Amino acid sequence: MPITAEKLVPKPDPEAAERFAFAVRLQEIEGNPLTEEDLAMFAMFDQEGLNFEERAADIIANVRKRAAG
Repeated sequence: MPITAEKLVPKPDPEAAERFAFAVRLQEIEGNPLTEEDLAMFAMFDQEGLNFEERAADIIANVRKRAAG
């Protein structure tokens, strides 16, 4: 079953879910749709309760890891 934007944001914050769904749609319109891996990453961020700085640090670390080898 595919991960959807609605599953990634806690239910008590419908505005956040709406903003996320909008951002996902904009990525699709720009020809850069999020992959299942991307969506899983955002789900993990939400599950772990990471803040913006922690999320950015994780993304940067993964990019550096991929670039190195």
